[in-house]
Amino acid sequence: MTETQGDRDVRAVLAYDQRLLAPDVSRVDLETLLHPDFTEVIPSGQRLTRSQIISVLTTSADRDTSPRQAVELRGVRLSDTLIMVTYVSQQGDRRARRVTLWLRTGGTWRAYYHQSTPIPPGS
Repeated sequence: MTETQGDRDVRAVLAYDQRLLAPDVSRVDLETLLHPDFTEVIPSGQRLTRSQIISVLTTSADRDTSPRQAVELRGVRLSDTLIMVTYVSQQGDRRARRVTLWLRTGGTWRAYYHQSTPIPPGS
């Protein structure tokens, strides 16, 4: 079976999403991978802007840097310019369902929206 451009795009976006999940993600990575209009809804329901999430992930002293693992990782191309990534993250005994929308602008894929919903223990 021949790999299509769509397949390559989904594979690339899955790798980008996993880079964002890494505990050692850098400010440069974040500035490169997050769209200027990026927003994230965190488990409390609060909406964070691109600059807020970059600050939290690069300067917060209480940030948990223990390894996270993604399971049930899936990318679906919704259009020529939009890919949705879904997965469950596991970090110690904490789990969350996650979704990221990736938008292609100017030939570059950038995360436009991310949301994390905790999974209660035992679920």
